[in-house]
Amino acid sequence: MVFSKRPIPEPAQPLKVFPNPAQEQTTVELWTEGPTQTTISLHNLSGKLLRQETWNIAEGGLSQYTLSLTGLAQGMYVVMVVDKANYYITKISQQ
Repeated sequence: MVFSKRPIPEPAQPLKVFPNPAQEQTTVELWTEGPTQTTISLHNLSGKLLRQETWNIAEGGLSQYTLSLTGLAQGMYVVMVVDKANYYITKISQQ
């Protein structure tokens, strides 16, 4: 896991996942107003939980989290990011 921090204004979409499609890992980028603890979960399209990780964000602004996709078959997956006030969801493709 690799963490980085860049202070920039709030984007139109607070959650971005790239590259998509991905191979072996993807970057989850999230804008927050302040420090928060988030849960990142990865599900198959049937809703089965495959992975779940805790992401502690120390400061508001734009933060990045590297999510490993190692060991997953090719296909579509759902990434969910939840904190105490927000819930974000997007799909990614593993190649």
